[in-house]
Order: sequence, then structure tokens, then C-alpha cells
Amino acid sequence: SLFSGAFDALGCGFASVVASSCEFVAELDETKRALQRSVRSPRRVYRSAGEAADRCPQVDALVASPSCRMVSRAHEDLEGGAEAVDSTLEHFGYVARAVVRACPLVVVVEQSDGLATHHPDAYVEARRLLDGLPYVWSHECSDSHDDFGTSHARRRLLWVGVRVDVFRS
Repeated sequence: SLFSGAFDALGCGFASVVASSCEFVAELDETKRALQRSVRSPRRVYRSAGEAADRCPQVDALVASPSCRMVSRAHEDLEGGAEAVDSTLEHFGYVARAVVRACPLVVVVEQSDGLATHHPDAYVEARRLLDGLPYVWSHECSDSHDDFGTSHARRRLLWVGVRVDVFRS
């Protein structure tokens, strides 16, 4: 799980649907790392997404939920800011590096739809990074509440990628 955060909702949600164990998490904050250790019991805990991208083991599935704070529609004061774009593209770069290193069969990436609505150039670049990987991608914009029954009404971008060689016989 790349960009785990305090509760790693995407990783936990994935694990609740697919029988799996947690190989690794990446979290900068020590308190959140401790929470991840106790809740998810990962085999490895990395201090950052960059470290995880460079050192993670091979896994069957990789979930990544880069921070959406910089591109969320709730933060309109950041709209169009170079800092938001640079941070977001750096995060998608970590995702791409982790995918290359870990070679998962399946990749799930989640992000605020503010990336597409507020930062269309960064959105195009993020898609280009993912499309450059040897995966077949499905990309959807969904409403968290209506589509998944979450308690908050947020629109999210979801990418699901399956490694191309999975389709070969």
C-alpha cells in the first residue's frame, strides 16, 4: 500500500474484498506508522512513498492513494498552483516506480477528481505516466457515496490496471 495514511482506507477496502496479507505500507508520520503496524500488520513499513517505490518487494496487488489535499476541490485556494502540480506529479511518479519494481498483477490508484477539474495538465501527465506502464487500464470517475456507500460525498478518480501478460496464454 503506497501512501497509506493513518487508516489506509483503500488498502483496507481492497483487503476486505480480496483475501490478502499486507506486504508493505508507506507512511511519513511515526504515529500513523505505529497505527499501521498494529492494524494492518505489514511485513515492511517504509517512511515514505519514495522509499517504498525504490525498495518494495514484488507483490500481487498494489494499492495507491496519493494525497489529494493539494488537488482537492475543497482547497480552491490551491487551484492552478505549481506546488500542487509538482507534488501530484511526484506522487504519480512514485506510483509508476513502485509498479515497475513490484510487478503487481493488479494496480488500484485513487485520487480526488479535483486533479482532473482543477489541474487538467497534471491530470493528463498522471494518465500518461500510468499509460506508459505495461498494464491495461480502466479509468473511472465515481461518487464515493452513491457508488460505494461511503459516508462522504466525494467524487474520486479510480484507475484499475491489470498487467498485460496476465492476458497471454
